[in-house]
Amino acid sequence: MNEEKKVLTVKELAKELRISPNLAYQQIRHGFIYSLKLGDRYLIPRKAIDDLLAGTNSKGK
Repeated sequence: MNEEKKVLTVKELAKELRISPNLAYQQIRHGFIYSLKLGDRYLIPRKAIDDLLAGTNSKGK
């Protein structure tokens, strides 16, 4: 069974997009990648990544 996570950490996002974690944090802070900040952690919804790769930007909607 292929169980895909609904949210990813910044490290998981960076690995999936094949970018550095520093670049991932930068893109999140500038609002290019939608994320939720919980405490000191950022969580990125799978839909935000799918939308980013599809060329749309839902901003979490």
